[in-house]
Amino acid sequence: MEKQIIITIGREFGSGGHEIAEKLSKELGIILYDRELIRTAAEKFHFDENVLAYYDEKPIHSVLFPLNLAMLPYAIGDSVEERAAVAEFSVIREKSEKESFIVVGRCAEHILKDKDIISVFISANEKDRIDRICKKYDLYENDAKALISRNNNVRKHYHDYYCDEPWGSATTYHLCLNSSIFGIDGCVELIKESVKWHLER
Repeated sequence: MEKQIIITIGREFGSGGHEIAEKLSKELGIILYDRELIRTAAEKFHFDENVLAYYDEKPIHSVLFPLNLAMLPYAIGDSVEERAAVAEFSVIREKSEKESFIVVGRCAEHILKDKDIISVFISANEKDRIDRICKKYDLYENDAKALISRNNNVRKHYHDYYCDEPWGSATTYHLCLNSSIFGIDGCVELIKESVKWHLER
């Protein structure tokens, strides 16, 4: 692709958001930043990679103001969670200056809200999320339900701490898709159509 395209994907736990991102990456021929993002941020900010991975998308337990984009990459707080988050945010901003890519989570739709991006949120019906997590992690239904609730709470608290837009709200994203309705491949196709329109407008 000649024109830069950046896709940010927020997702409910168990909705298949990461699988959708992986398929998009292959079909569009652009990189998906996930583990590589952690590795790059660890090197740049002198983190142990395993420590940064542990604190990846982890909320902190105090209430402050939303992150000021103008403070990047120097807004390093006192907590490990804050320093880990800002390290990743800084790398996302750096990549956005020169690359096309897909990034999952990590407040990317907020961090890059001044950029020309396509922001997506993937949800799914509760039963489908439970079934997916039961199968993926070999869990009983109640355990899967508890894991989904816990992870969604973590994602919401992380997102809402750093962002001034609410996690999962339709007004926060350009495109909200339910993978229970459209399926994984259907969501991929709809996002690809959005990309096509975006490139041609």
